[in-house]
Amino acid sequence: MSIIIVIFIILRIIYHKQNNLQKNNDGYYHIRSKEYSTEIYNNTPVEHQQSIRKLYGCLEQLDDMIGENNRALNVQVTQSAEMILRKAADAEREITEYWQINKKKADFYYYIGLHYTSFTLADKLTVELVGLKKINVLLSDTIDRIQSQIDGLKKEMDNANEAKNIRKIKREHQELCKKCDALRKTRKLCTNQMKVCRVQRDSQNIITADRREYIGKHFGAKGRQWRSRIMEKHKKL
Repeated sequence: MSIIIVIFIILRIIYHKQNNLQKNNDGYYHIRSKEYSTEIYNNTPVEHQQSIRKLYGCLEQLDDMIGENNRALNVQVTQSAEMILRKAADAEREITEYWQINKKKADFYYYIGLHYTSFTLADKLTVELVGLKKINVLLSDTIDRIQSQIDGLKKEMDNANEAKNIRKIKREHQELCKKCDALRKTRKLCTNQMKVCRVQRDSQNIITADRREYIGKHFGAKGRQWRSRIMEKHKKL
């Protein structure tokens, strides 16, 4: 009978740990967890929930686009990156709009919901930046490989003495040169997108920090406590 009791206690401990897996040591969910965003939404006044839900939807769409881009990891990704960066800029404009229009009837959970979307948007831009860096490396490796082939064909052309396949070599050389030029243009585009993405991400981090400070200053003791927890988590990142 005692063995059964011990097993039951162990199972209860495992269940309790699993249930609190996403929670921090102080009993609060981590800002990047699904539970955190759900808790914010559930505590937001009904009249503001539609705004928060709409912003959550924007972030999910952005996440899908970035995820698809990073899974592809090919040259065509740079075309989608333009759309992702525009989508991110649109999301920030919308967050700012919701932030401004409700200042007179401010609600704590509504505002930490806006902070959450702002923080998460910065995270998404970081993920996109990492993806663009991978593409840039992929393009550089491909360019180096093709350039090596071009150099080899150039030597063959220079050393050819009435070779029967000289026309074939010249044709292949021209095709590879065109391909290499196109890849260099794509890499330049990718490099520019990386710069834009980095600027957007850094700007978003500054905006998010301003929003964090606003909440800490304007919502009494609970605002200060929330800010302290957020700052504590930043130190551990």
